[in-house]
Amino acid sequence: MAEIEHGIPNKPQTIFESGSVAKQFTAAAVVLLSLEGKLGLDDPVRKYITELPDYGAPLTIRHLLNHTGGVRDWGSVLALTGLGRGDRVISQALALDVITHQKGLDFTPGAEYSYSNSGYTLLSTIVERVSNLSLPVFTEQRFFKPLGMTHDLA
Repeated sequence: MAEIEHGIPNKPQTIFESGSVAKQFTAAAVVLLSLEGKLGLDDPVRKYITELPDYGAPLTIRHLLNHTGGVRDWGSVLALTGLGRGDRVISQALALDVITHQKGLDFTPGAEYSYSNSGYTLLSTIVERVSNLSLPVFTEQRFFKPLGMTHDLA
């Protein structure tokens, strides 16, 4: 069911939130930009996101890709305010604001693994700043259209 309360069924045209499936496209976009020489996987994240605090240890794009950056999850931090993920629409700008106001990391980059939504929020921001395109437009132009995936969601 698309909506249980009102008995609305799913249809072939039903659009679902992608959730973490988007991470693979974000990673592919980062790797493509790296292959084109527009960024390096071992570049410091602060090269592209200057508003990110200096954590005293190098935090690289590779750390974010591998979930080894130690950046606190924006959803968990936001939950401390009493707001859950489902309580409001979380924009990229809001998530980035939450991340960039964290004064520390959960661990030294590269020392541990911890699945990170924040890391991928930072990566999508890097893609947008390097390419001058939003991540949806970048992936549409560079991946989906060339593959013949042209279903218009509007």
